[in-house]
Amino acid sequence: MHQQAYKSTVRATCLVLCCTLVLGRLALASQNHHHRRWNPSTYPNPQQDVKLCGRQGVKSSICDPDGILSVETANMVEGLINEIAEGDPPYTKAQCGDQGMQGFAIAVALMHKMEHERYADKAVAAAAFARALHDSWGVGNPVCQNGALLLLAVGDRQVYISTGKGMKDVLPDNQLSIILDNIKPALKHKRYADAILEAVQQLGLLLAGHQPEPSGVDADDGLGIFAFFCATVAAVMGWAWFSNRRHRQRFKKCADKLEAIKRDQAAICARQYAATSCPICLEDFQAPAPTAAAGTIAALRTADGTMASAAAVNDSEDPATPSPSAPLLGLQGGRDRSAAAGPASTSDRSAGANSSSGNVGHLRKGSSSKSSAGRKPLVLRCGHAFCEPCISQ
Repeated sequence: MHQQAYKSTVRATCLVLCCTLVLGRLALASQNHHHRRWNPSTYPNPQQDVKLCGRQGVKSSICDPDGILSVETANMVEGLINEIAEGDPPYTKAQCGDQGMQGFAIAVALMHKMEHERYADKAVAAAAFARALHDSWGVGNPVCQNGALLLLAVGDRQVYISTGKGMKDVLPDNQLSIILDNIKPALKHKRYADAILEAVQQLGLLLAGHQPEPSGVDADDGLGIFAFFCATVAAVMGWAWFSNRRHRQRFKKCADKLEAIKRDQAAICARQYAATSCPICLEDFQAPAPTAAAGTIAALRTADGTMASAAAVNDSEDPATPSPSAPLLGLQGGRDRSAAAGPASTSDRSAGANSSSGNVGHLRKGSSSKSSAGRKPLVLRCGHAFCEPCISQ
């Protein structure tokens, strides 16, 4: 039932995701289809088609039929273009034949999409589009040809600067490439207003003799690089800390084992070694197996092969001292060995049973006090300790 409910939830989630993706694609396609594809013959002229260029019905040097810029931003760009044309500082004028000193003319054409099917690629289409608009609009003085046109097609990700023949010496291609590279970060993040303002300003300064400087790494890209560097350093430090911690844990584990071996060796030398795990199944005991003293083992191994009970041995020791030996193979094992050794007196069996019961109770008390989940140790008469399941099997 739970598995069927889980599968139904997964199917519903996948269906919702698929529907969301399809609707998103349809919305994007509808939006792209809504934008008109322009060509030089259909694109409006800001000096003639004043109602189509988004400049509120006034003649302008900017045409933005798709509304890429706000009216306020377009007004700022227009004011900057007028300052360059008037030669207001820091901008300058230049000699224009017999017409004297003339300012430079700059025009801006913005659009979402352009028709580029007739060209090899979009870059070639953008260059041809810009030159065609430059000629049809008549940007600059026709005598000295001191005009430039900036074309931006945001949907096609193309930008191009067309210059008149009289500006080739002032605006060389390598300097124009620097200007285009400087505005690419703003275009990348869709800050079209910043890109247009920066491009027009740098064109005016270049015409005034100020060489543009490469902007270098974008602020956002620099932040990303810094974040990547910090993440890398943090990862390396974390890996080093984890490796050092694992090394210290392994060292401590080895040191603990060596210390345990030293304690066991010391206990063996003092005849006080107590086994803590079964050598067959390697499971830990509930409590360490009691040590088998030399007197106890000698008493257990009598000349006629009979077993003396632990209680008889303990009677010769201090009554306050607990019995050092564990029960020999449990109750069932005791009965088998008693039958093999021969008949025993009722008092001996009672004494042995009492002694075994006392030792079992002692072990259970020790195991309950430690709250261990290990196994109960059973000591053979040879002195070796095993767990009860291994011996019974």
